[in-house]
Amino acid sequence: MRPLPRAVWHYVFLLIFLFTIASLAAWTTIDYLYHNITDEAYKEVLDVASFKVWALTIGFMFISGAFGLWAIQFSAEAESRFRVGQIVEQMDYLNDGLIVVDKKGKVTGANPASRRIAEVDAVRQVSLREMFPMLSEGDVSLLLDLGGPNELQKEMFDVGGKRTLRFRSQTEGGIVLVLISDVTKMTLREMREQQMARLELIGRIARGVAHDFTTILSGISGHSALLSRLKPGSPEMRRSVEEIASEAGKGAVLARHLLEFSRLKSAGKSTAALADHVRRASNLARVGLSPAWTIEVVADEDCPPIAFTGVEVEQMVLNTALVATDALSSPGVLRIVSGRPRKDFLMDVGDEYAAVILVSASTGTGRDVTMDYSNETDSEDAGVIQSVVRSLLEQAGGSLDVFFGSDRSHIYRMVLPYGTVELEDSSGEALPDELRSYVSHWQVLLARDTREHDYVEEELRGMNVSVERVDNVMSALARIEKGHGLQSIVIDKNLLGDESDGLLRAIMKLCPKTGLVVLCEDPEIEPQDIMTDVVFLSRRANPAKIIKGMVEARGLAVQHQGRQ
Repeated sequence: MRPLPRAVWHYVFLLIFLFTIASLAAWTTIDYLYHNITDEAYKEVLDVASFKVWALTIGFMFISGAFGLWAIQFSAEAESRFRVGQIVEQMDYLNDGLIVVDKKGKVTGANPASRRIAEVDAVRQVSLREMFPMLSEGDVSLLLDLGGPNELQKEMFDVGGKRTLRFRSQTEGGIVLVLISDVTKMTLREMREQQMARLELIGRIARGVAHDFTTILSGISGHSALLSRLKPGSPEMRRSVEEIASEAGKGAVLARHLLEFSRLKSAGKSTAALADHVRRASNLARVGLSPAWTIEVVADEDCPPIAFTGVEVEQMVLNTALVATDALSSPGVLRIVSGRPRKDFLMDVGDEYAAVILVSASTGTGRDVTMDYSNETDSEDAGVIQSVVRSLLEQAGGSLDVFFGSDRSHIYRMVLPYGTVELEDSSGEALPDELRSYVSHWQVLLARDTREHDYVEEELRGMNVSVERVDNVMSALARIEKGHGLQSIVIDKNLLGDESDGLLRAIMKLCPKTGLVVLCEDPEIEPQDIMTDVVFLSRRANPAKIIKGMVEARGLAVQHQGRQ
């Protein structure tokens, strides 16, 4: 912004004009008094008074001019901030968030993408920290620094999982523009590239490792063959044994280095259906335990995505449960509890973790594992299974804790970190205009968790599709029974519970002309007998793929109706 805008010069000319009028008025008044007063004593007083009048006139004119210039400068800055804020709020074509912040950290404008990222509706006169609570006072001070452009990266946790946001600020003339980019996918891509580079490095050293092991084993084999021909206790036998021990030590060191390279962390793998996989693990445990065991499961449905796949969760819970039951001499109660961290004894692990799983085995019945265990200890004789589970959790940023009750019953606490929100790559998945025109004016029912941001709903509404959204199976069935021309139903399998197959068949009978899309963890393991009439897709499918699945399901429904 220029020091003196054009409006200031107009104000300067006005001040000069007013100063000229005031000067003429003061000069005329003084001249009149000077010519009409004949007494010399009064003329001396008049000279002093004239000087003071001129000084006061000029002083007040300069003061008023300075205040006027300051007011114009302030008004121009305020008007500039307001206009820039209005322009930014209309930038709905940007995928990245853009907000306007004043010197005090108050948001004066935000485009729709930034409001969507922060999950807020109104941002006027909201502070930057209120809009993004993960920012500290130091972070805000850095972004508002007028010295130049600044950048920082923070992680955001919500019910949808963990997202990585990058904040970049640019200041000019008292206005701060902050660009907010969701770099979650880019971060995951970098992690995968690091993994691939590490794997490539392992591949390159594999030939060297094989060569070194061949040399070591050849030396051991040669000296071992000589041992049978040497005299016991001879110096030659002693040297051969020493050579064998030396070569074995080299092999151990080489194997240790290779293990260090092989400790790769899985990046980008997550599941949002923790309760479903905990129940599957309990069903597997029922198969592996005797009928004398009682299994109790308490699984909360509102857990955010965690940093493990469903199969990994099932295996960790199953193996931990078997270890806990093996520690008891007689059958009892196996209790599995999963849920978000809360202010209970063993569930209180902090908000930085996504979920907690408690696995306990005891001889009592109906015991609450969150209250009965008070003595924490590290198991000195931890077995292989416990070590593997602990290693998996710690590599992902979680932990495994072991507790013992007064009756020596065991409880294992698995602390699970947040997973990352990631849709399948949508590159090359752009919807053609013909398909957009085909599905426009459809009526679609989305049966999904309403606490999570639904990119499918956003895409459909942008295509002029009428969307209804429910968050439980009873509401979905009630809406389906009404009919009223639904063209497609998209339902999350988690809402169907254990009787998912029966409910899907019931839905197909209630609305045979409606396409049915089911979002699940792994479409490959779904029942084959109903896959001819239902389209199964992954929960991580991008909106374009789900919309194409809706069209495919609609076609299957029409074909099925024609066969009947």
